[in-house]
Amino acid sequence: MKKTSNLKLGLAALFICTSITAMADDSLTWHSYMRTGMGFSSDKAVEATNINQLGRAGNETDTYIASSLTKKIEGKDGAWADVNLSMIASLEDPENTGREFYALTGDAKGAFYLGESNVVFGGLDFLPKGATLKFGNSGFNESLGALDINIKSVLGTGVFYNSNNANKFQLAFLVNEYEPSINTGVYGMQFKKDTEVKTKLIHAEYSVGKIDTTLTVAQKLDNSNSAVTGSIAYTQYKMLGILPGFTKYTAQISSGAGAYPGTVGLVMSGVDDVEGTSAYRFIVDGHGNLGKLSLNPVLLTEGVNYGDDNTKESYSTISAGAKVMQPITKNLQMVYEGFVNVTKNKGGDDTKDGTQYKISAGPSVQIDMGEWARPVGRLTATYIGGEKKLTGFTEEGEFRLGAQFETWF
Repeated sequence: MKKTSNLKLGLAALFICTSITAMADDSLTWHSYMRTGMGFSSDKAVEATNINQLGRAGNETDTYIASSLTKKIEGKDGAWADVNLSMIASLEDPENTGREFYALTGDAKGAFYLGESNVVFGGLDFLPKGATLKFGNSGFNESLGALDINIKSVLGTGVFYNSNNANKFQLAFLVNEYEPSINTGVYGMQFKKDTEVKTKLIHAEYSVGKIDTTLTVAQKLDNSNSAVTGSIAYTQYKMLGILPGFTKYTAQISSGAGAYPGTVGLVMSGVDDVEGTSAYRFIVDGHGNLGKLSLNPVLLTEGVNYGDDNTKESYSTISAGAKVMQPITKNLQMVYEGFVNVTKNKGGDDTKDGTQYKISAGPSVQIDMGEWARPVGRLTATYIGGEKKLTGFTEEGEFRLGAQFETWF
């Protein structure tokens, strides 16, 4: 078995050193997310064969660190401001957005990023109570955790308004200066000086009761190409209408965005160069309990029609499966994952049809500190199989052993 390792936790020291002042000032807060791991593969290097839309288990070898500082400033008139600065380091699997100012390896496999850099104003006397204004670099993100993909990624520099009331309304006017970059099924944005892409965007979100809606209009600054994307989501307070929990049903549709190799970009900052391109996505994301078991069943189907590009066939894919967590003790649980993915014409290539699947199991060690603060250590045994033209393997399948550390606070 070939060994691969990417345990570069020394990067964390950089963020700890730059954030340590938060301990000496009550108006400063520090938040961070970190993960890193290693793996053994029966075939080839794990990081060279990450599998799209089958979850993270088996793809443990990336290192990703995001650390943010917020400085609270109180005004004498009751108004306030939060100054936010975040830094991101990513190796092997860039998954976030920001301005790259130093590449660790000289390519897209590793980079430092400047993440959110903005100031949020609240308590302003000319705005409704609870409303805020944000100026700077920020965005709107949402991920589908079980499959480890982003389903919303609208980012840029501009002005953001948040009504912050029961019928939440958000509106942003942005300019985005980043090149779309796809890695392991996650829609991210990679800044590249030689292929700089600029778009202007208007993004709106409105929530009322159990329904959430979004609308994004984007246009390139150097030509007339534009995209319109929208989504509607409904939250049901039962898991699949049966068990205690909740299920979120999301539908997304786009005109002018979405033609990216091996994945679909919908609610995002990008504009496609091919006129007439359209895309769709439908998601069922359930969370609930059956006795002591925690269940997370997922269904995702999406596709792209490449419009006037006659060299590409319509691409479609569907992923289904579940993540199951079984408590053993207070600090130990078993995690099981099983997913299958069926793809037709991956990236518009009519030779790339087929099925890929993954079965994974392993223990997870964690401390119960609530939803927003949790250190976790995992061991996983994973088998991934399917069509070699989709997986990129040299064999029909491969067995993997992995370990991963993850924490957020």
